[in-house]
Amino acid sequence: MLWWAVFYGFNTLSFNGYFPHFIETEISVQPDWLIGETKECSSPVLKRPIAHDLGKKNGYVAETMYCDDGPKRTMNVTLFGRLEQPEHRWVTWKCRRDSKGFTCHQTGAK
Repeated sequence: MLWWAVFYGFNTLSFNGYFPHFIETEISVQPDWLIGETKECSSPVLKRPIAHDLGKKNGYVAETMYCDDGPKRTMNVTLFGRLEQPEHRWVTWKCRRDSKGFTCHQTGAK
């Protein structure tokens, strides 16, 4: 019974974005984005067959993140939110530039 409670608790917390995901992904970044500065960002949700072609699960939300009109760069990103959301088309984030990359918290989805 205890293992079920631990498993259920972990999945619930993970589903609600309480556990971070450490990934490397493309993010659009202007060179003047300062450390500590936050921006609203969005990312498309990958659907089949594109997700499959890229080796990702259906509904993957972190292939590319759009934060401004800067060039896309591959960066370390810490995400708080679910990585697979096949029920949505776009996910929105509030991202902060850190000294080692970015930290993004999900703010919505549509």
